[in-house]
Amino acid sequence: MLAIVLVLVAGSMVSVEPACVYSTLAATKVVVADKSLCPSGSETCVVDSTTCAVESAGSYWDAIGYFKDISTTYTAWGFDGSGPATVNLQMAEFPDRLTDLAFRGLTIVPPYKPKQWPSNLIKLNVSLASIKNISDLYPLPSQLKMLFVPSNSLTSNDELQSLPRSITKLSIQGNRYKSFANLNWTNMTLVYLNGCYMLQSMDMVRFSSAIENVDVSELTITRWIMDNSTFMALNSLRPYTTTAADDGYRHYMGYGATATTIKTSGADCGPRNGMIQELWPDKALRSSSSSAFTVCVVKDAIDVPSTSAPAPSTSAPAISTTTQPPMLTSPTSPSNTGMVVGVVVGVAAVLGFACFWYMRRRHRDSRPKQPNVDDVPSSMPPHPTTPQAQYTPFKTPSVRRPSDNTCDSIDLRALASIRLNERDVHLHDIMGTGAFANVWAGSFRGDAVAVKALLSTCVTPHHVESFVAEIQLMASFHSPYIVRVVGACWTAPSDLKCVMEFMDGGDLKHYLDTHTAAAFPWVQKYRHMHSIAEGLAYLHARNVIHRDIKSRNVVVDSTHGTKLTDFGTSKEDILATMTMGVGTFRWMAPEVLQDAGYTISADIYSFGMVLSELDTHHAPYVDHVNPANGHPVADGAVILKVINGSIKPTFTPECPRWVFDLAMRCLDLDPTNRPTAMQISFEIGKFLHDL
Repeated sequence: MLAIVLVLVAGSMVSVEPACVYSTLAATKVVVADKSLCPSGSETCVVDSTTCAVESAGSYWDAIGYFKDISTTYTAWGFDGSGPATVNLQMAEFPDRLTDLAFRGLTIVPPYKPKQWPSNLIKLNVSLASIKNISDLYPLPSQLKMLFVPSNSLTSNDELQSLPRSITKLSIQGNRYKSFANLNWTNMTLVYLNGCYMLQSMDMVRFSSAIENVDVSELTITRWIMDNSTFMALNSLRPYTTTAADDGYRHYMGYGATATTIKTSGADCGPRNGMIQELWPDKALRSSSSSAFTVCVVKDAIDVPSTSAPAPSTSAPAISTTTQPPMLTSPTSPSNTGMVVGVVVGVAAVLGFACFWYMRRRHRDSRPKQPNVDDVPSSMPPHPTTPQAQYTPFKTPSVRRPSDNTCDSIDLRALASIRLNERDVHLHDIMGTGAFANVWAGSFRGDAVAVKALLSTCVTPHHVESFVAEIQLMASFHSPYIVRVVGACWTAPSDLKCVMEFMDGGDLKHYLDTHTAAAFPWVQKYRHMHSIAEGLAYLHARNVIHRDIKSRNVVVDSTHGTKLTDFGTSKEDILATMTMGVGTFRWMAPEVLQDAGYTISADIYSFGMVLSELDTHHAPYVDHVNPANGHPVADGAVILKVINGSIKPTFTPECPRWVFDLAMRCLDLDPTNRPTAMQISFEIGKFLHDL
């Protein structure tokens, strides 16, 4: 991949330093699978875009280059990112044998696509990528059947009218559509619209008996007009169920309509000579069995052939080495109104992200599982963040390599220095369960410890590698305000366990739930506040963002005080935890919800939410109700209100004024106006000193 440059000097040919083929690329580091560049034994590597020199293992990257030298055993590949990572695909090249390609959580910069898509591509997943037009991905391969573009900034109904007819499975969930009209989706077998919070109207979106799976969860539809054939096709679907498939996973069938309102008025239906009908009268998946979904049903129209997208080009556009490459710029942040990207879609019935394929393992406490939108097992070596991120998130742009779903080949040498003898570690009782792991009460050589182990359903290469990174990170901390790692043990990578100091008081949320305000006075709460602030100050001094500060991730002990824990939170993890009771998003800063890039000040916002928990003894916003029906405000509505600053968590009249004032400063919409953790620690410490 190096271009040898020859210069004629005084009549003779002289060779000069080789130029890198990526030198004109608007990027600094390029991840490649190129045998001519990568060291022997390394399938992928990161090279400097100017010199093509190989960077050290684990380097960040902001572009994808030649990838045709991946093992011939792979037919699927994915790239994952988190935080404000931007990636250039302009010179990406993939082998034609790939049938499945995914880009998740990466802000893709123009021209938004590689030199040419693999000719045999069947499934394309571009999620959380900040794309605004599906056409930016054109020309699409002629064999493409599955297009998943959730959690972007898509708005155009016209583009949906011209989708290639080869596509039979479509996910556009979590985008910014306001209405759908005149869409011929009679060829579709799967359509995900959930989480499109701005969507209000659907007019003649046609389905046929081919449809097997449709999700309209977390929508508020005030006008839905459909023909009779569509009504019959949709009404024949049953609430979500799963079926076993040959690939060993369970797939979803039926309809999803969790936290949905569909109410079409006669005023909209009458002029169309239609009739108001009830859709899905079984009333499953609804908080109120009296809530009916009403749609306007009209006679079938004469079938008109649908238009198709432009035929895919057979060749990729040439990449000029003389023209100036596109600049690496962050996309303009959309307006707050209806800004539902990245994390927001996780509140809906499904976002096939949390590794995207984790989604088959997500669940809600009181509702059936929702569908996944990707079924590719994979492994993913972590890489540090891109230069655009000022601080280090816990998960960063990564290459995800599909495998046979075995973890045996994962390298655990990084944990060798803290490895414990497996026979010395004993598990007793489960203390808590998260999205991906259990925490056990256990013992190590007779001493009480807490042991974190992945759920059996989450023992995948990706999860194990993320777990290794989490253990490494925690083991590097030495602070009395952060839970100490005793070590790690395993007999195989698949049963890796993290052994931590035991905190006898459990987590702060449990303590708040089981103690009244009278039994837990403010004089005690001040000390917890100070410890949390000290823990954050320690992290932030090391350019580390915790990203999941809430009472459940603060643990207490009668001897060791109050400490921060749970450092395994990535963007995918956040999405998954949103489906488990009260979602993590309720503690998240507006800039995080908007996926607009964030710094340590995001943790300060979350600290402000914890102050509300300390005052009220309940999670944020659970006491906010919809005045129209008295029901709790829907998650999507809470998110939008947080983003536009129209909602704040509750504080009681008994809350000390200085605590309330501190919370309001922490909850400032402008991250630059929030105090630092060091300032908060000093302020609380001074108050404690003056008591």
